[in-house]
Amino acid sequence: MTTSNKNFKVKNGLEVLGTLATVNGNDILTVASSIAALADVDLTGAVEGNSLVFDASLNLIPGQGAGGGSAKYIVSDTKPLDPTDGLVWYNSLTSESFIYIVDVDSEQWVELGGMGPQGPTGPAGADSTVPGPQGDQGESGIVAQATAPSDTTVMWYDTSVEGYGIPLGGVTGQVLTKIDGADHNTSWQTPYKQADADADIAALVDGAPTTLNTLNKIAASIADDADFAGTVQDGLDTKANLLHTHAISDVTNLQTALDAKSDDGHNHDDAYYTKAQANDLLATKADEVHSHDDRYYTETEMNVLLADKASETHNHAISDVTGLQNSLDVLQTNIDGKANTSHIHQISHVTGLQTALDAKASYSHIHDDRYYTESEIDDKLALKATLNSSPTFTGTVAAPIINASTSMATVAMAISGAATVGTTLGVTGATTLGSTLAVSGTTTVTGNVNPQATNSYDLGTSSLRWRNIYTQDLHLSNGIGDYTVIEGTEELYLVNNNNGKHFKFALIEVDPSEVPAKSESD
Repeated sequence: MTTSNKNFKVKNGLEVLGTLATVNGNDILTVASSIAALADVDLTGAVEGNSLVFDASLNLIPGQGAGGGSAKYIVSDTKPLDPTDGLVWYNSLTSESFIYIVDVDSEQWVELGGMGPQGPTGPAGADSTVPGPQGDQGESGIVAQATAPSDTTVMWYDTSVEGYGIPLGGVTGQVLTKIDGADHNTSWQTPYKQADADADIAALVDGAPTTLNTLNKIAASIADDADFAGTVQDGLDTKANLLHTHAISDVTNLQTALDAKSDDGHNHDDAYYTKAQANDLLATKADEVHSHDDRYYTETEMNVLLADKASETHNHAISDVTGLQNSLDVLQTNIDGKANTSHIHQISHVTGLQTALDAKASYSHIHDDRYYTESEIDDKLALKATLNSSPTFTGTVAAPIINASTSMATVAMAISGAATVGTTLGVTGATTLGSTLAVSGTTTVTGNVNPQATNSYDLGTSSLRWRNIYTQDLHLSNGIGDYTVIEGTEELYLVNNNNGKHFKFALIEVDPSEVPAKSESD
């Protein structure tokens, strides 16, 4: 083995210094022309790819792996051609060692620890012209084992030498990281990539709306309240429990509403039918599904009759109405001969106007004693009632009559005392009675007759009742209910003005002899 005067150290004590090779201090290599010529080297059975290993007698023989394989170790000054996985190459020029690694997607030379730096020159001897002995050689770096394991694709290291640190295994894309604070304790780890970060962020957001997908937005939604839970609890402390009770007095107007209701067990007066009475009445009625004789039309017959009729709401063209166009034309002719509603005339256009104006005095003129002055008129008018006003009579008024022939008051009257009218009283304006008005004849009212206050006065008394009351429709409203009674041809109807519902009275036809006599005949 040619060393080219390079120094290197191999595990198990082999050391080469220049042309001298030793194992644990014993010389084993000397200058020779070939490996076979070296002492303590046995090439028996050597084949291509074997390396030299030591036997028990410290002799170099062709190395065999523990599993029958062989380690590959090449010493040369150039990089080996076509290297295979696990090949160890010692560069004889630079004293550096490399191992060839083939992984999943790459192949490369990986440098092993080389020889350490040479120690410093020792101190000078007694004779200053003679240098002292050379210092000790530095520690060597990591080198490959002399004997390869059976699987030559696995890289191995001498863990007793500082700097080993590279573990076995690893896959494409992994990186070497420290496991803990211990020296050389490393492992292969998959790096945290952008995709991993995106996935973790998505899992954290977990579909939250855009207004709440960051911590800052969540903080803003609770007004940056660091004690939001406490704030919520403070608010809840001011609220009633979900299940709670109230006294009647706690609910506004509840007691008033209850006071207006009847007790659960109560009776009705004669204004209502009992169940038995209602059943008797219903017994005289036809079933919901029944038929009629020839006095009635069937639905089909009614539909046939109505098919030729116009809808209740329909339109007509002018031509559909006989004589309408002619009437409209005449009306238009009459309108065309009329002046506009707003128009003016000259004095000459008004017959006799100029003559009448000429007979009038000037706006600024004076009168003689035959006329009253304005102040004289005002004094006299002060003693008179205003025309078309509402005169007020105090005390007993025998006959507050304006027109003696008809007893018709053409103005409103306000009577604060008792008044008596011996004939017909007609009032076209509002009449206010502060006391009693006694009318012996007929009272004709052009306006409304209203009480001065709600629910305070009666129409008649229990002993003085009106004989007949004639109305168009009867409107009943006591401040709670609001109904209108409407007479039909053969039915009597009731309309609830509060909710718009309509009802029909259930009337039973009886023999006229059963009906009490009317107060007056028709």
